[in-house]
Amino acid sequence: MNTAPTLAELIRRALDSRLSDVHVALPGEIKTFDPLRQVCDVQPTVKRLVPDDDGFMIPESFPLIPNVPVVYPRTNLFNFYIPLTVGDTVLLVFTERPMAEWRTTGIESAPVDARMHGLNAIAIPGLFPVLKPMPITGVPDPHIGYSLGPKVLFTEAQVEVRTDMGISRSVALADLVATAFETLKTAFTTQAATLTLPELSSVATAFTALATALTSFSASNAFASTRLKAEQ
Repeated sequence: MNTAPTLAELIRRALDSRLSDVHVALPGEIKTFDPLRQVCDVQPTVKRLVPDDDGFMIPESFPLIPNVPVVYPRTNLFNFYIPLTVGDTVLLVFTERPMAEWRTTGIESAPVDARMHGLNAIAIPGLFPVLKPMPITGVPDPHIGYSLGPKVLFTEAQVEVRTDMGISRSVALADLVATAFETLKTAFTTQAATLTLPELSSVATAFTALATALTSFSASNAFASTRLKAEQ
């Protein structure tokens, strides 16, 4: 015998129905990525539960969410970019109000409609399932690089470039390189001044030429912008 739901049950159902449309955060998988606009189409990878006619909760896929802005660490003066590819997973964070107007103007704006916690999202890279941990071993030093390729490692003592074959190379730092060049120039100049015998004049000339070459080669300018390259 069917009985009419109580007031408490009706209120609970109404609250459950309303909360089912309140979205906070979900994992998602990138289906397309536009690197110039830094937006992607994302498929949420956790299903929502929708009640059927009998009150049972049925899992149902979310729709594809298009044009999701990717959040990169950046300011007006600096940015940090990493490439994203189809299949990468992200954390979708849903905004309290639609932010399309603010995205267009960049200033304080009124929302385009009154929806709250709808499917208006941003994507934060880096969230992966447990089955796909970062390919690192031991206690890793801070590093930046390709998962299966060259990396730049930062230790307390030095900066290294490491290839996927485990070969490490120290990175030349501009001020240290400049100091080394100045030391070499001084040594060549000093040595040339001590070679006064006629039979050593050619050697003295060579030292003088090397010192002149080092003077004309401005180490501080050449290495002011140090380039990092891992040679395979």
